[in-house]
Amino acid sequence: MSRIEYKVKKCIKIKGEKYVRLYSSLDNIEFLITHNIINCTKHNIIFVHGLAGTSDIWHHLMHQCYKYYNVYALDLPWNGRNSIEYRNYQFFFEWFANIINSLNLDSEKTYIVAHSFGATMTLSSYIVNNINISKLILCAPTWKNEDGSHIDWVEYKEFITNFELSLYEYIKLTNKNIKDDIIDIMLDKVLQESSPRHTLSFIDCLFNLPDIPESEKMQIQTLVLYGEKDEVVSTLHSKYLCKVLPNSSLISFPESGHYLMLDDVSNFNDKIIKYLEYE
Repeated sequence: MSRIEYKVKKCIKIKGEKYVRLYSSLDNIEFLITHNIINCTKHNIIFVHGLAGTSDIWHHLMHQCYKYYNVYALDLPWNGRNSIEYRNYQFFFEWFANIINSLNLDSEKTYIVAHSFGATMTLSSYIVNNINISKLILCAPTWKNEDGSHIDWVEYKEFITNFELSLYEYIKLTNKNIKDDIIDIMLDKVLQESSPRHTLSFIDCLFNLPDIPESEKMQIQTLVLYGEKDEVVSTLHSKYLCKVLPNSSLISFPESGHYLMLDDVSNFNDKIIKYLEYE
């Protein structure tokens, strides 16, 4: 794969705090990274969104982390905002790992907080391509079925339906006063602009998830979180992961749905910060 070079796209403010937005492209696929201007000597946090979201879902947590961590919030192509040509799962596992490793962060001081499909890609790339991190926080991850089997093509329709539901929930939570008919229009527009080849790339990733290595080879500290009212991803995925990941713990949020970081902001942030601070 190509060498990654970053260019400053613009400086922005999020919740009154200064960030720089970096633009780059790897193998003709564009992405953005939002980074706080403070140079913290403590630890680094990389935020990864899912299929329907953007880095906006992390703004509340980024605000709490701003003064204490080097923050890197990624905006990646799998949210359907920009269509890309078909690439297989091996390509995307490596592509994602190369982006993370291109930041040249101290692996002992670097954590990833990832949501839904972003959590899927993070864990897959960690297993297959050796991402340099020391803690994983997986929020509402999409993974294998409870019996360890992969999802199959029979579940393709359900996957697409759930993608629409996730996108609807995301728009609703980030635009509190918007009417349902306007959300329907926005939803249709995004789905129309997402090419079939783009969708198939990420379905291929879900159909080819790696096996979890044996315990002694998979000692990374992992926190798995899910909302008990999640109608997008089965909560069984989170429970299965916690069962097979040897150094993991599980937290559920009884009143939260798929976007637990937006449903129960204060409680969610407290749980994450507490876990990050625990050595």
